[in-house]
Amino acid sequence: MKPAITSLFLVLSIWTYGQKSKFQLVVQSVAMEDCADHLPIDTTLNWYSVMHTDSGDFMISIDPSKYTYEERGMKKGPFELNLTEGQKSLFVFGVSKTLAEGKVSHQDLEYYNYQQFIYPGQQQNIYVLGNNPKRQSYTLHGTGCGTADLHFPVKDYGLVLKTSGSSPTTQDIIKEFSMLGETGMPILEWFGDIDGDFRPDLLFTSGSTKGTHYTLFVSSEAEMLVRKVSTYDHGNCY
Repeated sequence: MKPAITSLFLVLSIWTYGQKSKFQLVVQSVAMEDCADHLPIDTTLNWYSVMHTDSGDFMISIDPSKYTYEERGMKKGPFELNLTEGQKSLFVFGVSKTLAEGKVSHQDLEYYNYQQFIYPGQQQNIYVLGNNPKRQSYTLHGTGCGTADLHFPVKDYGLVLKTSGSSPTTQDIIKEFSMLGETGMPILEWFGDIDGDFRPDLLFTSGSTKGTHYTLFVSSEAEMLVRKVSTYDHGNCY
């Protein structure tokens, strides 16, 4: 494993469930090089980057060995993927199966200019692109105490995915998080369809003074609506 590759892909943990497809999540780090763990990426996986453009989010296949970090003045970082000018890498992941490249979400640029909590009593539509009859959409509900008397951290918070229809399927995913953050509510960072099954996949962040924790859920091979497949952490430099 080349040192530059290890420096770029700061991977904390990989979650594998039985014989189901294995994922490894990487997020472009904003931390200094000496503030994060340096664990090697799994080179047996197929690697993809989800890139943001003005016309939507696209997933492309990448060779992670080609990308290293840039030096910025006296500081090392942030780590850059530098794939195409004008594109922003939202996250990178490896998976033990081959996925189709292409458009995976049409979130507009404003979606990335704020962090989105789903407060108790609120809901967010979660959907995928296209008109395929297999396409499914969910709603993500925040449960717990009402917003009028909301106190942090929210101790009875829930995040419930729900299908449409007269007999909906529901799944509370809050117990899947190993870190909820200082508010007790993970932040919805992104949603789309990376695994090509016409069902939504979701990325959350949970923040604290110790750093940021990322959690990736995908719908493929899930016993219910989604399954947690990988997490990633980087710490603060103070």
